[in-house]
Amino acid sequence: MDWLCGLLTLGTMWLVARKRWQGWAVGIARQAAWAVLIWQHELWGLVPVNVVLLWIYSEALVTWRREELNKPADAHADTQDDHPRLADLPCGVDCPSVGAD
Repeated sequence: MDWLCGLLTLGTMWLVARKRWQGWAVGIARQAAWAVLIWQHELWGLVPVNVVLLWIYSEALVTWRREELNKPADAHADTQDDHPRLADLPCGVDCPSVGAD
């Protein structure tokens, strides 16, 4: 069970670091695994931490999902990169005009 808790911890952090709401769901599952571990090994001092983390992960999951569902449709589109296109840049002295020979 301790290995499962460790893997779920890594999975939670990996997903959250990539701004995926699923990370919070994995975190909630992780807290359930921790509850089993706490019960099996009688680690009662960890119960308050488990409860607080469960509350934090639940609130974060609801907040992130609500924000994602309220985004405009074009905000959901995956882009290859966040760099501006050359045609969108303002043209200065050193900038050749597009299509000129």
